[in-house]
Amino acid sequence: NSAIPLEKQQRVPMMVVVKCGTPDEASKSKPGNRGKRDSQIILMSFLQKVMFDERMTELEFEMFNGIWKITGISPDFYEIVLMVDADTKIFPDSLTHMVSAMVKDPEIMGLCGETKIANKRQSWVSMIQVFEYFISHHLSKSFESVFGGVT
Repeated sequence: NSAIPLEKQQRVPMMVVVKCGTPDEASKSKPGNRGKRDSQIILMSFLQKVMFDERMTELEFEMFNGIWKITGISPDFYEIVLMVDADTKIFPDSLTHMVSAMVKDPEIMGLCGETKIANKRQSWVSMIQVFEYFISHHLSKSFESVFGGVT
């Protein structure tokens, strides 16, 4: 029941990395969950080793081989990387808009979509989260951009 008609859909090769944690974390409620920054570090470390032909960890080597087997293309050939949280819903045309902006302006090195809380009126916690997202995504990112680096 996709919003995009079947004849207009395209297959997008992807690789999913599931962080399952160490044996010590097995009994925890979210083993392997060390936050968003951890996922970014894993990806950036992998890309650094691909681009500079450095020695890879076992995980990075598996990622390299996975991409190669799925696509037949070396990971250093790609120009755009997408990272999405597992609980994030994405509008069908959002990637088209983001990629289009990057293609039109080669100075763009990264971008992000707007985060909205789906259940913003469900509880006082979700209402506070809306405010926190506004501050962190609109004000903080704009301020960081003035100094030439958005985290």
